[in-house]
Amino acid sequence: MKFNLQSRIGKVVARTVLSILLFGASIISSGQTPVPGGNVSGTWNASGSPYQIQGSIMVPDGSTLTIDPGVTVNFQGHYKFLVLGRLLAIGTESLNIVITASNQSTGWYGLRFDKNSASNDSSILEYCEMSYGRITDPDNSGGAIDIIGFSKVRVSNCHIHNNYALLYGGGIDIMSCDPVITNNIIEWNTADFAAATLNGGGGISLFESNATISGNTIRHNSSASGVGGGAVFFTSSAPLISNNIIINNTNTNDTYNGDGGGGGIFADGSATIIDNTISNNTSGGYTGRGGGIYFYWNDNSTLINNTITNNSTSGTVAGGGGIFCMWNCNPVFTNNTIANNSTTGDGGALHCYSSSNPVFRNCIFYGNTAGGDTNQVYLYSEDSDPDFYYCDVQRGVAGFSLNGNFYTGHYENNIDNKPLFAWPSKGSGSGYNGATAGWGLLSPSPCINTGDPGGTYPATDKAGNPRVVNGIIDMGAYEYLYPVGITGTGDDQHAVVYPNPFSTSTVIRFAKDVSGCTLQIGDVSGRILKSIRDISGDHVIIEKEDLGPGIYFYKLLSGNTLIASGRLVVAGD
Repeated sequence: MKFNLQSRIGKVVARTVLSILLFGASIISSGQTPVPGGNVSGTWNASGSPYQIQGSIMVPDGSTLTIDPGVTVNFQGHYKFLVLGRLLAIGTESLNIVITASNQSTGWYGLRFDKNSASNDSSILEYCEMSYGRITDPDNSGGAIDIIGFSKVRVSNCHIHNNYALLYGGGIDIMSCDPVITNNIIEWNTADFAAATLNGGGGISLFESNATISGNTIRHNSSASGVGGGAVFFTSSAPLISNNIIINNTNTNDTYNGDGGGGGIFADGSATIIDNTISNNTSGGYTGRGGGIYFYWNDNSTLINNTITNNSTSGTVAGGGGIFCMWNCNPVFTNNTIANNSTTGDGGALHCYSSSNPVFRNCIFYGNTAGGDTNQVYLYSEDSDPDFYYCDVQRGVAGFSLNGNFYTGHYENNIDNKPLFAWPSKGSGSGYNGATAGWGLLSPSPCINTGDPGGTYPATDKAGNPRVVNGIIDMGAYEYLYPVGITGTGDDQHAVVYPNPFSTSTVIRFAKDVSGCTLQIGDVSGRILKSIRDISGDHVIIEKEDLGPGIYFYKLLSGNTLIASGRLVVAGD
């Protein structure tokens, strides 16, 4: 028998390739779990991931679905994820849970909690990535998550992006309940407009809710052609909105020529808005109003320690580059910095439309522009007379545009001096970055120790530094207190810094051996950016590394005892 070596080799290769293909296919098939739709419960683990959702699914009342870290839930069509029982989707920082759609254009129909029984335990979403939810008629709201009538929901450390809702809450919609939304990134979500006079909240919307919205980064969201709130919309609500970064959100209002606005926040209720960065948001279209915040109707919110900077408005009836108060709005502002906002209309910082009388105490209004001028405040009607106490208002009352009316509000103990911000943005409007600027105060600032000595204030400023020292308070969002307990920012007798300013590196040389001590470097807002522990010898070399141009402060600590402090200046490129 003739032996055909080439033929034998070919057959062996063929069998080997086939075995590899079959083995690979078995691996792939064993790692996929089809879910045909209907009721779901139990545990979805990583070995069964991805879970291919082939119809709408529901966690029944009284049941629990647990999704383990590292699981992907992939909706194969425009299907709903309804939770009437309990959902525990708890990932980790390194192993997120992914909930998305195989077809990004079609999307999936969102995660929905709908009047769950009060006897159910809390549902938790933690370290989840949720994207491409697309909510249309009939539900209309809550692109990724819709929470209705059930407060025991916590959403934390999640990434919620590229979701869409026809009306409210491109990312998250909350109605008649008080969930907790903390430490998430909420971005590139949209609340659109179709055959309705009201819609909003590209990132988050709230109706009849006292939810906690805290520690989130809410950016690049939009409410398109509706009432407003590129980032956050709330009505008939009293939420806590704290420590959020609300930047680069947009509201456009082309088709509904009425009351729209709020590139950052649309406010209609009685919120507590504290310690937020509200910057570089825009409101445009026909009614471009309130680049940072738009107060709509009878709003009585409280705002403390916020920076409202470099927001913009434009349009046919634009106004209020930073803040717009529409009808009978009376929010109370304490220690806010409202700077470098702009509008093509009236009121670079503030526009009051009708019967609106906000109160400002210890606030700074500076660098805001309107239609090319430096008017800080515009009062549309005679019945709008905001009050100012212990504020720094550029140009004072002369910086008010009164529309032929008279200003009869309280204007007491105010100044009109340049506030001397540590590192402000270089101009007004959203073309300059207000989020990364330094809105703390330099030591010669006239805003230091000139706030209202008789008021009641929170314990700390926006950076967490003590707000009141010896009964004295500053104007603006940041108290001049870095480091705590040290007066002045120049180098003291304990250390010499050279060179200073510096562009690549500098040396801090101390008067004695400081081995074992810790050197901390912080920015003007009080944040600690760098710590050098267990110093050896009498000096420390500081490299520029990722420190941008600006003013920084150092303090040398032996345990908890402050030994030396001073100022570092990084030169521009």
